Amino acid sequence: MVHPDDDLIPWPHEAECEGGDELPVDLPGRWPLFGLYVVFLSPNPAVLAEGGFLHLEWDEREQRAALRIAPDTKPVAGLERLDTQPLHLVGDTILEAARKTVRAVPSDTVLATSSDSDLDWSAMPLAGKNRIWVQAADRLTSPQVNFVDAAQALGRAPGALWPPEQPDAKGRAPLLWLAMPAHA
Repeated sequence: MVHPDDDLIPWPHEAECEGGDELPVDLPGRWPLFGLYVVFLSPNPAVLAEGGFLHLEWDEREQRAALRIAPDTKPVAGLERLDTQPLHLVGDTILEAARKTVRAVPSDTVLATSSDSDLDWSAMPLAGKNRIWVQAADRLTSPQVNFVDAAQALGRAPGALWPPEQPDAKGRAPLLWLAMPAHA
């Protein structure tokens, strides 16, 4: 679980995706772990924290990576009910990646279509709602970010190195990492 500094990543919200948002094509080479849960303090006073799962997958057959995104920002009855959305990491922009995902992944939320206008109609919301998560994945894997084990920051544990490799001899692995700009 990673909690980013507010200056590093703003709280996630759905927005229209601008056509020029670049896709981080080198993300698979920088991805540190199997998956991350990015947690934010919620702006909703009734909810303490919200977040999302980010999981990087590799499709051997198609020789391409996909970021599987499961926002956890609305009440759900359990993890199995989270809306998980793949975004193929292909193309130069987030919108182009969404278009290719729409063409490749027919589902209830993403409709595979043949017409370019229908394709954009499906791809624009997909790109918009996943834009913040792609940006979060990109920023969290940049060399300009420092990670500190929250237990270490509170003086409850010795220093740990990022990314975590495996639990130590006592079975302890850092559960919450604080991510902040490297200059902080």
